[in-house]
Amino acid sequence: MSEKKIKSKVEGKPYRNPDVMKRMIAAIVAMAAIIVVLLIFLAATIWSNNGGSSKGSESGKTTDSSKKKTETAKTASADVSGIIAPSDDNGNIGDHVRGNAESKVVLVEYADLQCPGCAGIMSVLGTIYDEYKDRVAFVYRHYPLSFHELAEPAAKAVEAASKQGYFWESLTYLFSVRASWVGEEDAKTISNLLTSYLTSKYDTFNVDNYYASLNDEAISKKIAFDYKIGKEKSYISATPSLFVNGKEISFTEAKGYSEIAAIIRSALDEALKN
Repeated sequence: MSEKKIKSKVEGKPYRNPDVMKRMIAAIVAMAAIIVVLLIFLAATIWSNNGGSSKGSESGKTTDSSKKKTETAKTASADVSGIIAPSDDNGNIGDHVRGNAESKVVLVEYADLQCPGCAGIMSVLGTIYDEYKDRVAFVYRHYPLSFHELAEPAAKAVEAASKQGYFWESLTYLFSVRASWVGEEDAKTISNLLTSYLTSKYDTFNVDNYYASLNDEAISKKIAFDYKIGKEKSYISATPSLFVNGKEISFTEAKGYSEIAAIIRSALDEALKN
C-alpha cells in the first residue's frame, strides 16, 4: 500500500487518485463539449428551417407556398373522380370516354371482362347511356381480377382494337359473347372472335394492325395503371364498381338489374341537380 493510501486510511479520509480524477474531469469536459456542439447544430437547423433573418423568412414562405402548390398539383393529377388524360404513366392512353366528355358529372366504371356481374351491368349501362349521354361522361377503366386468367388478355384485345377507334364496340361485344370465350384455355379465342366480328361490321378495321398492337407495351401500362388507381385511389374490392364524381354507388342490396338501374339513375340525377 502506498504512503498516501496509508496516510489517508489513518486520517479516516477517502483516498482520491489524482490521475483518476484528471481522467474523470477530462471525460466530463469532452461530454460537455459534445452537448454544446449538438445544441449549436440543433439551433442552426431550426433557424435555417424558419428562414433565419426576416429576408430569409420571406424566402421560406415562398418556398412553403411553392411546396403547397406542388402538392396541390400532384393531388389534382391523381384525382380519379374525373377524366384522366394520357400520360407516360398510362402508356399515353387516357380514359375511354363516351357521352358528354365536357360534363361535370362523370360516371366511372371499374370492370373485369371475365366477370359475369360486369357483363350484366354492361347491358344496364347501355340503356342508361342512351338516356344520359348528352348530360353525363361515361368512363370505363380496366380492373382484371387476378383469379380471372382471361381478364387481362381480353382487356388487351379491347385496347388493341381501340387503337383503330373501336374501344366501345369491342368492349360491348366481348361482354355480350362472354360465354363463348370465358371457358377457353387459350386467349387466342378472344382475338379470333373479336377480329371476326369487327371485320364483318366495319370495313375500316385492319386485322394485321390489330395483331401488331396486341402486345404493345403501352397497352400493358394502361391496364396496369387503371388497376393501380382502382386499388390505391378508389379502394376497389370487387367488380363491377361504379362511381359518380368519385362517390361509389352501392347496389349490393339491390334485387335484380332493374333495381340497380334505378339506383344508378338516382345517383346521376342527384349529381346533375347539384
